[in-house]
Amino acid sequence: MVVRAHLMAVVMGAGLALAGVGFIAVMSLLLGARFEWSDLWMVRRSSVGWSAITVIAAGVLEELVFRGPLFSWLRRRWNDAAAVGICAVVFSAAHLMNPGVSALAAANVAIAGVLLGTLRIRTASLGGAIGFHVMWNVAVAAVVGAVSGMGSTGWWATLDTSMMDPSLLWLVSGPFGVEQGLVTTVALLGIIVVIAGWIRPSRPSRALRAVIIACGLLVLPTALPAQWIMMRSDADSLVQRGIQHVYNVEFTEAEAIFSEVQRRYPEHPASYFMDAMVDWWRITLNKRSYRHDDVFRTKIDRVLAVCDTLLARDEQDVVALFFKGGALGFRGRYHAVRGAYLDAVNDGKDGLEILQQCQKIAPSNHDIMLGTGLYNYFAVVMPEKYPLLNPAMLFLPKGDRTLGLLQLKAAANQARYAEVEAKSILVSAYFTFERDAQRAYPYALELATRFPRNPEFQRALGRCLVRLGRLDTMEVLWRSVLLNYMDKQPGYDEYAAREALYYIGLGRMRAREYELAIKYFYKSTQASKVVDDETSGFTVKANLNIARSYDALNNRPMAVKFYKYVLTLDDIDGSHAEAETALKSPPR
Repeated sequence: MVVRAHLMAVVMGAGLALAGVGFIAVMSLLLGARFEWSDLWMVRRSSVGWSAITVIAAGVLEELVFRGPLFSWLRRRWNDAAAVGICAVVFSAAHLMNPGVSALAAANVAIAGVLLGTLRIRTASLGGAIGFHVMWNVAVAAVVGAVSGMGSTGWWATLDTSMMDPSLLWLVSGPFGVEQGLVTTVALLGIIVVIAGWIRPSRPSRALRAVIIACGLLVLPTALPAQWIMMRSDADSLVQRGIQHVYNVEFTEAEAIFSEVQRRYPEHPASYFMDAMVDWWRITLNKRSYRHDDVFRTKIDRVLAVCDTLLARDEQDVVALFFKGGALGFRGRYHAVRGAYLDAVNDGKDGLEILQQCQKIAPSNHDIMLGTGLYNYFAVVMPEKYPLLNPAMLFLPKGDRTLGLLQLKAAANQARYAEVEAKSILVSAYFTFERDAQRAYPYALELATRFPRNPEFQRALGRCLVRLGRLDTMEVLWRSVLLNYMDKQPGYDEYAAREALYYIGLGRMRAREYELAIKYFYKSTQASKVVDDETSGFTVKANLNIARSYDALNNRPMAVKFYKYVLTLDDIDGSHAEAETALKSPPR
């Protein structure tokens, strides 16, 4: 009878968890979210298996810690309310280091702690709390995605909020997952009412408690972090600070930090790799200049040399494999920027092979997925954009567009070192190749907010705002870009100024301030003459919009002049057809 009572408590807890997740799913759909089927369980079954073991073990172990002996001692020392409250606060504090945590997320975890404590008391069994916690973790991981900030893609489905009204996102989800949403708050409070009002307390059992503790000790090793440890904590914290400086365009500070890590750990490749990333970003922010190219290539060669030294001692050195594959991958990206596409493909192939070897050793490491995701995705989309690459791709591993995006998402949500880079690549992938600004926007907004000094992230957000039609916000951002160029802020070059002038003009045109729009479009064309070696889309579209604006002002002679001028330029996105149509009959 005792065992049956505890099993009933487990089933009751699991049922309440399913009801809670079901409520969250229904409310999310009603608020505009959708569920996107995932094939992660098919393409990465071993990863899903380890993920399942981890979330189950985490549920058991956390209940042993927070609703086990400590909870019982607090009840004896004070009372039920003190035990529930203290353990709930400590439970919440234990999650503060999780990725994406916010004030609402921490509050929801504390409320969940109250729920679990109340369930523990009302069922007089730790089984009820374990059943709830385990089933909650499994259900969220299977069909929603992130569990307390960990993970990104659900095993069978993922909650997709990209099409929601941005003003409603906070109700449903955030970087911490659905446990950051107000809908989850309502669900948890509702379950607490059910537990407190309709579940009667029963007699406790010490026997089953001992069994559960013994089982928890058996599964303890599986709850260890899946990410492999790359360096000692002092160096790790320094590297993390340096990474933040790199992405916020604080290159001098980043170089000083990486130099210190190199002094402390001269044989570890991480600091050499990150130091090369400083010059990669210098190139990225000013592609017209070649002054940093030699330095970048030299630093990459240094990374490869350090990794090769480690691999000569141990061919399975996972850290050396990871950074060697990453260095080759970034050298491939550099070659692509400079138009050496065959060199880019070769480096990409070599880097992929090394990262695949690395992934066999550490299958659950999400930093590795940046490299594998990059190759899988761009091995498909780049030949589509540049058909001359197709012959070379016949001799290389086939890519997988869908898997590549899944891997990049996993890196964006769970990688320790590659998280920002993965999000940056996802912005480009969704905006440029998938033509899906809705999906690019959340990543672009996060990056622009976290790194306000980075012009690439600001401009990426600005493009998303333009495509999504958010004119007021878009124009404010592009005016800020233009001011930063005028103030000679790092990375705000003539390309940024030209782009800002064009989009400010577009904003004024859509606001029907046509004379002002013409001025900005004209300045944009002047900037294009400085930065373009051949006719660009900005030049064509700016002149086309000048013609449209003159038509709107009923100045037909000037409109005709600019439509005819457009016909002398390259035909981009149907510009010639539009100009010819407008010359035959003026737009109304």
